[in-house]
Amino acid sequence: HGGRLRKGLYRAFFGQLRATAIMFVVTTVELSIGFLIMGLDSAVLLALFIAVLDALPVIGAGLVLIPLAIYGFLFGPMWLGVGMAIMYVTTIVVRQIVEPRVIGQQFGLHPLITMMTMFAGYMLASFLGMLLGPMLALLLKAVLASDEELAAPVPKPIAWPWQKKRGAPLERGKSVHTKGAGGGNHPFREKKK
Repeated sequence: HGGRLRKGLYRAFFGQLRATAIMFVVTTVELSIGFLIMGLDSAVLLALFIAVLDALPVIGAGLVLIPLAIYGFLFGPMWLGVGMAIMYVTTIVVRQIVEPRVIGQQFGLHPLITMMTMFAGYMLASFLGMLLGPMLALLLKAVLASDEELAAPVPKPIAWPWQKKRGAPLERGKSVHTKGAGGGNHPFREKKK
């Protein structure tokens, strides 16, 4: 019972780490592509920095992208504001589509369950709850699975005489009838030895 729970906790912890790493790579790649298209200097370095901020639960990519978009709209070139706004929306949309699937795949949960637990966790405990929701769902899954294993074995149903098999088929050339103790031939009597 305890081993199953421990395994579930390890799976939840390392699944969360793997999911975070995968989302970090996805965010870095999408931001790098966008920044390179926009022609920004040090595009990959800026994308890495924003991806690190995006991986942190409370901060997110908006901490950098929103002020840059506002600056671009108000003071800088308009293409900078538009580009940063598009990159921010793209980051959010890709995260909303990819993250539940990645987390569900790492935890062994259905993406819909993952999305529901992330939403419920967010409503209960903000960003930390969003991270802990799928982990708690996986822990619950491990507890329920271990309880099923510990449950009393289900007895086999009664095999009534008419449900029993009559035995293996006879080989060719052998008789079905055997001589019983009563002297008559009957297919269901066995020989006494």
